[in-house]
Amino acid sequence: MQTAERLASLELALTPQVGAVSFLKLLQTFSTVTAVWSASSTQLQSIISSKAISAISTHQGQEALQAALTWETQHSDNHLLCLVDDDYPISLSEIYAPPPILFARGDINLLQQPSVALIGSRHATASGLHISHDLAAELSRYGICIVSGFAAGIDTAAHQGCVQVQGKTIAVLGTG
Repeated sequence: MQTAERLASLELALTPQVGAVSFLKLLQTFSTVTAVWSASSTQLQSIISSKAISAISTHQGQEALQAALTWETQHSDNHLLCLVDDDYPISLSEIYAPPPILFARGDINLLQQPSVALIGSRHATASGLHISHDLAAELSRYGICIVSGFAAGIDTAAHQGCVQVQGKTIAVLGTG
């Protein structure tokens, strides 16, 4: 079930012109996300750009919110994680500008487990691929979740090493 605060957070996260930094500034300024939606343009002026204020005041994120909610309900493994949610990855929430929303598919409990990111060149040497594969496999044997971007090269070798030993892996697909 969606609470009004969570829906307000998701819509704000999906509003054009409201990026990670603006989203954080708004969270730090207002006591709740629903308070952002009822704030006046004057209250928002010192926090975010005029384009972001316009996008908020005209609810330009509403269509994206509906599409995201539809996506989430299409499959039981689809999850929307907003920065304000309890199951948002703690370590990710602590970076300078964490993404306000994550689209996740699969076991979201992996996001809270100890993990190591293995990333590197898409044009890796044979030695680099071998090392990435074997390192991921060995870490996986110790219960470490392997995180990577699933790009060709080092990233793919890491995921393959992890999967070969039936480890847990997270592929992060960075998109706008």
